[in-house]
Amino acid sequence: MRYFPLSCRLYCFHGEVRQKLTKATADRDGGLVYTGEGAKLGVYLTSWLKGSEGTIRRSTFVRYEQISRVHLRPALENLKLKNVMPAHVRDPYRQKLDAGLSPRTVQYIHVTLHKAPKQAVRDGMIPRNAMEAVKPPRPTRKEMRPHSPPKSDAS
Repeated sequence: MRYFPLSCRLYCFHGEVRQKLTKATADRDGGLVYTGEGAKLGVYLTSWLKGSEGTIRRSTFVRYEQISRVHLRPALENLKLKNVMPAHVRDPYRQKLDAGLSPRTVQYIHVTLHKAPKQAVRDGMIPRNAMEAVKPPRPTRKEMRPHSPPKSDAS
């Protein structure tokens, strides 16, 4: 490992910071400003559901609302939307599986939690969707057992 004097390390760090600040300023000047600074995830989930009610099937809306109400809001409602990290979601997924929920149900939870921040990215509220980095559990496939053919009484 190569040793750099403190002054070089500070300069390199400041160079990175300067680069990020320049990019953020250019984004702002180009009209790209992230407006979700104080938005909480629970509040955003509610508004996202209200906004998507007429654009998805009724049964899908009912399922998203149920998942949001029962699973997502109690666990994640106080997180700020911009601060949600993949680690915040992996633990609740594990807890749901340990509590006896099926992997398919946790996968539905993931789909719901993935779609809401995806819309927030489109709306310019947050720069990225942290759920892109989270893999949901893979549902287990049950082995199919065919029915035995009925016995005929042709004697």
